Amino acid sequence: MPSRLLPAAFRFALLLLLLAGPAAAHGGTYRGYPTGGAPSHPYGPGIPNPGLPPGATTAGGGSGDPGVDLTEWTWWWELEKELHLEVRARLGERGATSGSDGFFLGRGQKRPPAADDRRPSAATIRGEILPALRRALEAERGQDLRTACLVAIARIGAGEEAERPELEPLLRRHLADLDPTVAETAALALGILGREESAFLLADLLGDREPGRRAVGEEEVPPRLRSFAAYALALLGAKSAREDVRRFVVHSLTRGLAEDETASPDVATACVVGLGRVPLAPGGEFPAAGPAHAMPSTGSREAQMVHLLALLADERSLGRLPRAHVPTSLALLAGGPALDGSEAKTRAGEAILDRLAMRRGESAELVQSCVLALGFLGDADEDELDLRIRRVLIDLPGRLDDRQARHNALLAAGRVGARDGRSGPPGADELRAHLLRQLGGGKSDMRPWAALGLALLGRADSARGDPGAAAIAGALRSELAGAGSPIEAGAVCIAAGLMRDPEAGPLLLATFQRLRDDLARGHAAVGLGLLEAREALESIRRVAEEATYRPDLLRELALALGLLGDRTVVDSLVEKLERSSSLSAQASLARALGRIGDHRAVRPLLALLEDSGEPAQARAFAAVALGILADPEELPWNTVLAVGVNYTAAPPTLFDLQGNGVLNLL
Repeated sequence: MPSRLLPAAFRFALLLLLLAGPAAAHGGTYRGYPTGGAPSHPYGPGIPNPGLPPGATTAGGGSGDPGVDLTEWTWWWELEKELHLEVRARLGERGATSGSDGFFLGRGQKRPPAADDRRPSAATIRGEILPALRRALEAERGQDLRTACLVAIARIGAGEEAERPELEPLLRRHLADLDPTVAETAALALGILGREESAFLLADLLGDREPGRRAVGEEEVPPRLRSFAAYALALLGAKSAREDVRRFVVHSLTRGLAEDETASPDVATACVVGLGRVPLAPGGEFPAAGPAHAMPSTGSREAQMVHLLALLADERSLGRLPRAHVPTSLALLAGGPALDGSEAKTRAGEAILDRLAMRRGESAELVQSCVLALGFLGDADEDELDLRIRRVLIDLPGRLDDRQARHNALLAAGRVGARDGRSGPPGADELRAHLLRQLGGGKSDMRPWAALGLALLGRADSARGDPGAAAIAGALRSELAGAGSPIEAGAVCIAAGLMRDPEAGPLLLATFQRLRDDLARGHAAVGLGLLEAREALESIRRVAEEATYRPDLLRELALALGLLGDRTVVDSLVEKLERSSSLSAQASLARALGRIGDHRAVRPLLALLEDSGEPAQARAFAAVALGILADPEELPWNTVLAVGVNYTAAPPTLFDLQGNGVLNLL
């Protein structure tokens, strides 16, 4: 029986019994979200959310479950941390640099061959990993393992160009699967695979047209599957270098948005999010404005933006949740370094500032997104628009009632201060002072976000030789010494690590040894890994040896050891995987092996995948790990969708605490 048909109480009981760590669904698992999806505080299953009444939810959209506080910093970190950790770059590989459009939009690049490349060889991938995944996909009937194999095959195939023509029909066949989750994952996998010929079928699935209906074997394409097809189109378009392919994708998403008559917000949200991730080439001038339905969107970046500007201006053009994603899509199209000072940036910035000026008449979700969007538009130079953006971000936290919007403003301030801009020297002093005030004297829920905003700004200060970096590093050390809660300590540990502050090493090590909360302690370990504090190796190794059945902690410890360049961690994780009988421990071990990316993990992962005596979910995690391990991309496939997204305004197909959203998948 598909898991979605089980009674809700039974599903929840099963979740608590099996998943102290991640929950399997749609091709893998949660990406390490703070509680694996269980409705509890981010720092430990079963701990109620402080300050929330029973049954309360802070989510603005369909992603919230009662009792889950999505305003905690850990949710943002899990969505964007891959962009900031640069794990594979630290393992001797080259990736997108922080000033490039690729980095700005959450796009990495393929890993080039390197002398110390730990990735499995092409012969191993083609001769062992892909065949094993295909055998498991065809032989098994369970949902978890088949969806995991679909995603793993797609992400590996994306880098094996010669394999794509053969893999595409394999993925396509599963569109007609009787299990809706498998069919949805197959649509998404076509986008991950990235074969440009798939765009036609994905467009037909999104538009509920006859070829799409034939592919799924139904009289109509289900709305959820149409949403996954839209995200797949966005993934395909984002990675394509061909302007004609990108125009086709933008046209299909615009048409899908215009023709959407479903009752749920999923399809429209997917189209709006997708439009912001497939920027067309600039055309040089903006077409005349008009109603959104009359706006052509495929001629140029400017035409694309005019369409979104019309949707933002018309309060009746979209539902509450889809419209909430328009500001961030606009900002991602107009806010990259290449468009600084352009008319595109000016139009997007003024439209978003106008919405914030009339915020009392707007939904909380739209205000949250407008604040997020400013972080991707503004910079630290002296342009008039940038000065306005900085003033608004400093002023907003004291004027906003919505807690998530206040948090977004602190993060946006850090992003803005980190970018130099094109005119004049960086003017980040006022933003730095603002964030330091919030860190030292702000409300308890604001301090973790201020720390993270300061880390983003402080890294840029260090790179440009600004003395403000020293002030930020010192403030973070002081805050860590006096952090009153695990959740604040974890954020400051990550921030100090992102700052690469060597003086913070002893304090972070002491914090790691002092903390007893597993996830906060794991964040302290990751901070030490970011600092390359090799003096912490033995302490982290000792804790890792005892953490086999503490998956939240083990996952972070393994990442920290990988960041520290510990070549023995793979052997230790393999041994633990072979000895472990705990599903949650196997999940974290398999994921850690995939993340670190060492070819020595291939054999034990293949053994687990092909052992029919193991639980299907454990084998699914092995498939996930093999997909990560053999993936040629620097960043996970859904990073391009995750960066800048307002996850608190997400319908279930985008972000879902039950693990069925695109952003929840590995």
